[in-house]
Amino acid sequence: MFNAPRVAVPADVRHVYVAIDPCGGGGSNFAMCSVYRQHGTVVVRQGLRSGALTSVPQVVGLEDRRVTGHADMEETVQRHVRGLELMFPARAGTKFVIMTESNLGLEAAHVANMLKEHPRCVPLRETGTEGRYGVLTTHARKAEFVALLETLLTTSGIVVAERVVSTEPEAALKTLQQQLGQYKMVTQTGGAFAAPKVTFSGKLGPDGKPGLMRDDLCIALQMAVYWSSYVLQRKCKFLDYGALFA
Repeated sequence: MFNAPRVAVPADVRHVYVAIDPCGGGGSNFAMCSVYRQHGTVVVRQGLRSGALTSVPQVVGLEDRRVTGHADMEETVQRHVRGLELMFPARAGTKFVIMTESNLGLEAAHVANMLKEHPRCVPLRETGTEGRYGVLTTHARKAEFVALLETLLTTSGIVVAERVVSTEPEAALKTLQQQLGQYKMVTQTGGAFAAPKVTFSGKLGPDGKPGLMRDDLCIALQMAVYWSSYVLQRKCKFLDYGALFA
């Protein structure tokens, strides 16, 4: 993925999927990963090769920052979206599907409000009777995230493009590579009569305890891969597919 030749982004990209993993406190960072799906390969904005899957993601943007408050978060989101707008001019008709994890509270609604002046941004809504902004990460979905990303990585289905929208593109790529390498399945025993619990994390040290490591950018990439597939499979209840694919 990180050594593949980089290529230019084609002019006919219709949708860019922007996954946002908000800061969960502690040592977590605010992470964003933007991808597009085209020509059977995931491009993390570095290359384009044929893959085994149909219309897989191709990454075009990465952010991994420590944010300190609402204003800092908004500045990060706005700058990233402006970078995407420059990469994909309005004349191309590219739309940006915003996929913010909503597990923590109102972050997804805040992001949607930040981008209300960007007509090409389409915030994803998933839960509730009226469609609450954001997407949920459950334990079962986390396992699906891992399985899908692992399939793409083992079939050379993800590459990185020539130019990455990011505050520090090369540093973000190095961070992503490190986090992918330390992300793993963790089995926790629950006692003599409890079944082992299997989770996934990139935050655990060699001793199996939470350390100083982070996995925010790795999670954002997993979200981008999963939710872009979810959208294309027409599974989003509150998404106007007619307008999105017009």
